[in-house]
Amino acid sequence: MWDEIKHERGADIAQLLQDPDRASKFSVNADGMLFDYAKTSITEVAKSALLSLAIARDVPGRRDAMFAGEKINETEGRAVLHTALRAGANA
Repeated sequence: MWDEIKHERGADIAQLLQDPDRASKFSVNADGMLFDYAKTSITEVAKSALLSLAIARDVPGRRDAMFAGEKINETEGRAVLHTALRAGANA
């Protein structure tokens, strides 16, 4: 798979945009927000590789641990504060 990605480096965005389904393949709707990355040079092979890497490195599990307040800061042995910093004053 990585060899395929290297081959695709410098993919021509104009050619990628010829795919009539590109907008649906390379965008995500969540909680009323649209994340549209269709107008980038990412390819289906690269997207697949990145998703595989995220699963292999347990990104969903690490995210869940962060939101649960688990001690995931390995160097300091404590929970991270990313979510607390964004919480409202009453949280």
